Amino acid sequence: MKNIIKFIMILGTFALVYYAGDLTIKYFMPENRSIANSSLLFLYGGMLGYILLIIFVVVLQKNNYDQLRQHKPLFGKLLHSFHVMLAIVFISYALISFDIQFSVLLVLIFLFVSTLLDYVRERLMQEINGSPIPPKKIL
Repeated sequence: MKNIIKFIMILGTFALVYYAGDLTIKYFMPENRSIANSSLLFLYGGMLGYILLIIFVVVLQKNNYDQLRQHKPLFGKLLHSFHVMLAIVFISYALISFDIQFSVLLVLIFLFVSTLLDYVRERLMQEINGSPIPPKKIL
């Protein structure tokens, strides 16, 4: 029950951020009242920021996957390759059709999936580094 409530809270947060981003974009980019190329410049800045944020997260996680690769080479490489491929999919969205409102939601989804992958990696590292001590038997 607690997990369901957490999941609903996360979905609500995503929806709220998406709605707030939409209102913010409409406030800063009014329809047909901007200078000729200023909206295009704002769009290119959003696209560049979106791509750089995803690249930053992937580069930031590289050392953690290298540590996992020392203990479990195949699984560490597989998990790191999945993370990079996921980043490529999210970056390709910016190159194909970019929308600022939708990109805010995509960044949150990418960060959520990256957090899940980091959680899996961290659990494996705790399992490897932790020395399991059997509980003492009470006679």
